[in-house]
Amino acid sequence: ITGGLANVSVVVNMIMAGMSGSSVADAAATGTILIPAMKKAKYPAGMAASVIAASATIGPIIPPSIPFVLIGSMTGVSIGRLFLGGAVPGFFMGLMLLITTYLIARKRNMAKDSKFEGKELLLSARDAVLCLLMPIVVLGTMVLGIATPTEAAGIAVAYALFLGGIIYREFTWSSLKEALRNSAVTTASITFPIAGASVLGWVATSEQVGPKLAQLFLSITDNPLLIMFMINILILLLG
Repeated sequence: ITGGLANVSVVVNMIMAGMSGSSVADAAATGTILIPAMKKAKYPAGMAASVIAASATIGPIIPPSIPFVLIGSMTGVSIGRLFLGGAVPGFFMGLMLLITTYLIARKRNMAKDSKFEGKELLLSARDAVLCLLMPIVVLGTMVLGIATPTEAAGIAVAYALFLGGIIYREFTWSSLKEALRNSAVTTASITFPIAGASVLGWVATSEQVGPKLAQLFLSITDNPLLIMFMINILILLLG
């Protein structure tokens, strides 16, 4: 179809969102492969980058999500419920991006991508099926109550090590050392903001900032939609 490769990029980012939980990780993983592929297929460089940038924002919304884990750990909200709350909005974000990408490609009279080959799809699916099971493993263990989000993450790591080291035989000791080093740096960089946010959260709780804000909003209006709008404006300014 017209704009097919761009729509593939959106779908791939939705699948990646179910593995990484990070927009930066999604953009890095998919952009390095799909931006050159789109440019080779005569997509404008700006459009190729924009498609990846926009679709990567689904990363923290479709579960599992790193920000949901951080929010849940800082506020005491159920991480499993946060994950379930992000699934439908994430899906609809992807759907709207697919429609938008198709309409833009059609308006610009972009050439259709290579002819669809059912056999090639089946062969690719056969090679990728074990990797694509990872989101199911992660979410399934949490939804069924078999594992907590932390334990599910451990299961995902063990599953990835099994696939990379035994099934595909592409994992080496040097790549393991590099992955551990990157993981340590990333974890440390996240831990400092969490520590600061925890202190701020404690102060906000002791000073009853939440009830005071709620009282402020309710003094202006009791319309739920207007209150949601004001909360979103506040979050936007804080961001």
